[in-house]
Amino acid sequence: MSATFHFIVSGGIKVFKSNPDSGREHNVFVLSEGDVFDVLSLLNTKPHNVYWEALDTSEILKIYMNQMRDWINEYPVVRKAILYYLGNRMR
Repeated sequence: MSATFHFIVSGGIKVFKSNPDSGREHNVFVLSEGDVFDVLSLLNTKPHNVYWEALDTSEILKIYMNQMRDWINEYPVVRKAILYYLGNRMR
C-alpha cells in the first residue's frame, strides 16, 4: 500500500504491470497533467502490483494518504471531485 496520494502537476506517468516470468509489461494507464495516481489506495488498504514510470520530466504533488482521506471525509467538494474523476477513468 502506498502511504501517499499523487497529483500530476506537469509531465506524464505510465502506470503498468509487469510479468516477472516473461518480463513483458502491460500499460494500464498513461496519465498526464491534472490526473492522479494510486487512487485505489484511497478506497482500501490492500496492496496492488502496479509500477509507475515518468515518461518525461514531471512534477508530482504528494499528499499523505491519511490526510487525503481526512479531506475527502471533511470536504464534500473533494469527495465529489474524486468520485467524478473515478467515474471518468472507469469509462
